[in-house]
Amino acid sequence: QKNSPAEDAGILSEDIILSINNNKVKSILDVSTYINASTKEIIELKILRKYEEFIVPIKPIKEKGEDSLSATQEIAIKYSIPVFSIITLEDIVNYLESVNGFNNELELIKNFQKTYGVI
Repeated sequence: QKNSPAEDAGILSEDIILSINNNKVKSILDVSTYINASTKEIIELKILRKYEEFIVPIKPIKEKGEDSLSATQEIAIKYSIPVFSIITLEDIVNYLESVNGFNNELELIKNFQKTYGVI
């Protein structure tokens, strides 16, 4: 895609993404799942290009949705269907606050929420 982080990193349309942050990519659905789930500023894609494997660092762009709506709110309005979350950001924050060793992840999630609003 033009002007995308992938294009900026030199990824070509014929490249095959083997893994993202050491998570094996089995289908195209895994790509967005692993990128969206990452709490890292820079993600690492293992690429296969013409028999050669290499790592490409990419800084994903996190775009805020329309207005101050969450993605689920946007879908509900756009398609006139109810959308239900199986877990909320508040659930994740509460869990991370209750266990040790996730202070960095907790800070990243809180910063994301401040930047992009309700999710």
